[in-house]
Amino acid sequence: MAGVDECLETAYNLVDTICHRDISRVDGVTRSPQHARVIMQEYARVSSTQAKHASIRRDLAARGTELSRDTVDSYITKLRELYVIQDLPAWTPSLRARSRITRTPTRHYCDPSLAVAALGTSPDPLLRDMATFGLLFESLCVRDLRAYAGALNGSVFHYHDESGLEADAIVELRGGAYALFEVKMGAWEIDDGAASLLKLARKVDTSIMGAPAFCAVITPGGYAYRREDGVLVVPVTCLAP
Repeated sequence: MAGVDECLETAYNLVDTICHRDISRVDGVTRSPQHARVIMQEYARVSSTQAKHASIRRDLAARGTELSRDTVDSYITKLRELYVIQDLPAWTPSLRARSRITRTPTRHYCDPSLAVAALGTSPDPLLRDMATFGLLFESLCVRDLRAYAGALNGSVFHYHDESGLEADAIVELRGGAYALFEVKMGAWEIDDGAASLLKLARKVDTSIMGAPAFCAVITPGGYAYRREDGVLVVPVTCLAP
């Protein structure tokens, strides 16, 4: 079995290949490896957020790289076509009360190891930067949920509305069955995650949508169990094959 360093080196090599070869070969248009790298780096910084392309451009400019809207959009489009990035679309359920739902997708790499490599970091620095680590952990959970949902002909979405109510992931199957997920890094956050999921479940118009099959908080480790309020607590290791 490959070690952590070997696996990370593979991700670094893949990012190099994307920047120097694939970003141009995807459609035969020559593109700058330097621009590809800084855009990939910035996209990694906004993993698991609903950052708009305009804010990505502003952040690039603040770091000394001025690029036009068309240039940034072009590179992001090609990264999407290469299956390097895969944004999570917004879920639009029928709700009991009218509420403005955020339509902006959540930004994700297809695999968070590419985000780590794009950032030029490694496990030890990430463990000292828990904010970034938490965003990448959420991206890891989304990747795994997509793998399992895809095997069941399902899709994965996110939910965020004007009140701040959110769910990091919603798995919806073709027949309409769905489940709500929040991703939390620590045991102290589980109560908040469960409360948010139950609030969203109450907001959904179940006469049209039906009730969620279950609500679950995904955590980095520990035991899987069902809380008294019915919300499942599931360590991410339970998602591993």
